[in-house]
Amino acid sequence: ETCKDIVQHEIDAVVRSQDYIGEIGAAHRKEANKLSMQRSALMEASQKAFINGDREEAKKLSEEAKIMGEKMKEANKLARDAIYIHRNKGKEDTFLDLHGLYVQEALYYLNIVLNKFLSNDVEDQLECVTGAGHHSPMGIAKIKKAVTDLCNTLGLRCKLKNEGAFIIYC
Repeated sequence: ETCKDIVQHEIDAVVRSQDYIGEIGAAHRKEANKLSMQRSALMEASQKAFINGDREEAKKLSEEAKIMGEKMKEANKLARDAIYIHRNKGKEDTFLDLHGLYVQEALYYLNIVLNKFLSNDVEDQLECVTGAGHHSPMGIAKIKKAVTDLCNTLGLRCKLKNEGAFIIYC
């Protein structure tokens, strides 16, 4: 039930933020969320079968859940890439919009951009839009905190441009 509630909360958050993720990203997220619900149902059925002593059925259902989980991961990767393109296509190299991404997805793209800038001999200024958390579950700006933490870990100076954006000196 807890997994189901969390997934439903995430689905609700995605629905509220459709304009942030574009049509293609929305379709992939919808598919990933559907697969997540199916995986959860299979895992629950597997546990029930195991408790009832049907280990063969439990194993079969567990394997199906793993397959569903892999399909979900792939759908989320497709969503990640589509959302990134939707938010950043045609923008300057020194601008990065992480709206609509999950935290690990946002850090994936931030690391790519930072590695590019850190490998040259110029101090670049990256405007990194994280959002203020208004569309996040419970209004918590998880990406904003993760970006700050990463900058601190890498020893990069960053300053808040506004409630939902940083300037990162790299």
